[in-house]
Amino acid sequence: MPGSPGTTTPVVVNDPNLLKPPVVQIYEKLRDLYGNGEDDMFQMENPARLLEQGNYDFVDSDTINVQQIKPPAVMEAEFRLADDMFAISNIVGGPNGKKLADTYSEVLFELLPSHTPGMAANDDKVLTDQDKICEWLIEEVGNFDPPSDDLLSMIPADMPLAVKPPRPFQPKVSDKVKALRDTSKNSTIPRVDLYQKLLDIYEAERFRWVQFKFDARPKDFSKQSEVDAYDRLLSSYAPVIDAKLEALWTVLLVRGQYHRVRKYVGYIDIESASEILQRAKENLRASVSRSIDDTEDIYPVVLTPSNWARNLSTNFKPEDLLSSETMVREQILTAEKERASLILQKNALMAGQQDVAAAEAAVNTAQSELAQANSDLVTGYSDTAINCIQLYFDAKTKNAADRATATKNLPPSALAEVNSSLEQHSEPPLTADQFNQLKTMQAACINKQAAMQRAGEAYSRAQLAASAARASDKSTALQTIDERISSLTMDIDYYIKSLKGSENPTGAPIKKVKADGTEDTTDTPAATTGPAPPSNIELPHQDGDKASIWQEIIITYKKNAVQNSTMVVSNVAHSDWSVGLFFGSASGSSNSAASDNASKHKMENTDISIGMRVMKVGITRPWFDGGLMDKSEEYFRTSTVKISSAEPPDIKTGLINADGKVIKDANHSLMPSWTTGFVVVKDVHIIFKSDEDFTAEHVSDMQKSSQTGGGFLCFSCGKSEGSSDHRAEAQVVAQGKTLSIKIPAPQILGWISQLCQMDNCRNTYTPLNPDEIKLHPPADVKKDAVIPPAAAGGAALPPSPPPSR
Repeated sequence: MPGSPGTTTPVVVNDPNLLKPPVVQIYEKLRDLYGNGEDDMFQMENPARLLEQGNYDFVDSDTINVQQIKPPAVMEAEFRLADDMFAISNIVGGPNGKKLADTYSEVLFELLPSHTPGMAANDDKVLTDQDKICEWLIEEVGNFDPPSDDLLSMIPADMPLAVKPPRPFQPKVSDKVKALRDTSKNSTIPRVDLYQKLLDIYEAERFRWVQFKFDARPKDFSKQSEVDAYDRLLSSYAPVIDAKLEALWTVLLVRGQYHRVRKYVGYIDIESASEILQRAKENLRASVSRSIDDTEDIYPVVLTPSNWARNLSTNFKPEDLLSSETMVREQILTAEKERASLILQKNALMAGQQDVAAAEAAVNTAQSELAQANSDLVTGYSDTAINCIQLYFDAKTKNAADRATATKNLPPSALAEVNSSLEQHSEPPLTADQFNQLKTMQAACINKQAAMQRAGEAYSRAQLAASAARASDKSTALQTIDERISSLTMDIDYYIKSLKGSENPTGAPIKKVKADGTEDTTDTPAATTGPAPPSNIELPHQDGDKASIWQEIIITYKKNAVQNSTMVVSNVAHSDWSVGLFFGSASGSSNSAASDNASKHKMENTDISIGMRVMKVGITRPWFDGGLMDKSEEYFRTSTVKISSAEPPDIKTGLINADGKVIKDANHSLMPSWTTGFVVVKDVHIIFKSDEDFTAEHVSDMQKSSQTGGGFLCFSCGKSEGSSDHRAEAQVVAQGKTLSIKIPAPQILGWISQLCQMDNCRNTYTPLNPDEIKLHPPADVKKDAVIPPAAAGGAALPPSPPPSR
């Protein structure tokens, strides 16, 4: 029995008398392939989540600039897909309602850096060394200018090479820095500034030389003089220039003390926990954007491979998914009727007022013609005679499908019947010629009456359509109708293609033409139940680059193989593995056929083979720092709710042992895990071989279930509204004890989740050392000047940094 929302119910299947369910075998196969690392886990989503290719695919999704050209709608769809969070469980029924971006933001802004008591002594030692290093770096040393000859001066100007970059080729610096570096104004300079001065000169000359070689490289190798000049440059002049650069490097090593400076800078350039937290906040804020409808914050995600959605189309052909010729013919008829009705609606909307006028004229014409026909009919007869004759015609042809034709074809014996009726009303009898004339005129009246009725109905429809068009925007209605007509047209074309896989889809026996062109003497009976099921798994062939990212998996389940398993299932209906193999997913069928099917076909008497194509899609979030919790002991958490309750190995052990307390504590924490990828499957083929026959009622019930959003095992059935290649939900065919099910729909079968490190944040806040922050007055403030007290709670300003280079 599934747990209530927000809880997890462990389902333990470890009785040696029970068989390992097919869903569990699928889970274990995918777990062994994906998410079997030390800190991650594979979570199956049951039922699988259907994917609509049109929501994620876009042009040039396989190019290097994919992140720059990705449409905003696709960015939002990918973010929403990757932003879901799941309960800690082997099998989940879907997201738990929490969103990763919101949860991560909550985590960041409830953390505060906090020193541990054991760190204080070490901090003092580090600060002491850093102060000494800073004093050494800013110590005044003799100023020095390296040799300033032009490195490129030896290259002859008449050589057909590029123009030499100008000198001085130096980065832009402020006038204050220039004055500091000028030996004529300052005989001494801080050591770190001399290091930077010599490094800038060396890097500038090196870049100038590299830039010249790049510019001098021949663009047109057909000009031999340029090629020869470039070869001469590299062979004759480059070694000399490289030697001069090496001399500048030596000056930097000795006078600038390059390695010592860099060594000591490493002792100062230490990022604290506070800086790491601040950088994570800045990255999160810098990455946010608003959704198209301005209702939520959107953050970028990178899905790998970038063209993953391009490969979601099925490789099953329409004829591969034919379940029943009778059902497909009914689907074609239903779709054609709906399309014809929509086309009439579209024409009425487009015609507007012009159709109303034409319909009104048609009504007037029909009325005039009917009046003339009635006038011709009554001419020369009394009212009593006409009423008697019309009553006779009405009673005589009342049950006829075509009353006009029936009236014209009345036999000669009818003359005696009508004369007998006239005699009852004291009217003279009719002659044969008069009776024939009256039959013709009565038939004409009936036809005119029907024509006027049709014209009147058309007039009413045109008035309604025109009224609707005036009351609303026609473009929206027309767009909706066009989209539905297009969808129905794709359905009809797909159904017709699927029937091509049948021997005789016409619905009636036919004689086929043989290879020699003559007609066969025996009839080919009408096919109604689809092709015979294959005995082995058949995955469709695929070509091109798609084959490289899909992995084919085949799982075989034997009814006699006794195995056990321990699984934790969270919020998944149908978690009782021993009931029904077929309606264990999204199907809600509960009729007698389904009940009989479940009672006869169980895993104890059924062999199952499952074949499918699997693709792993990785999720990268540039704004997300999952390693922040690796240093959780350096933070104070303002919330009482833990970010993660246990170490990843302990959580995985709890899942294996179905430890309810470990799992409950993990699910009650703030961010126990986050998704790093998902597993997509498509082209699923399932073969059941049972000890009992699959009846026509069983198969029909499963076919209807698949067309209404049902599913089989953990797989969901559905068609794509935007793809002409995927218009069928599934193929279900059976013969005897064998049942074959093909499901083309791409769907997410599971997620790869990274387990968060245990939350070791401190419960009490440790303030900073009072001596760490001191207030230093600016250099231009007199010693006796009054320094204002620190604002807002006595927080003081940090000390001034060392002089900048």
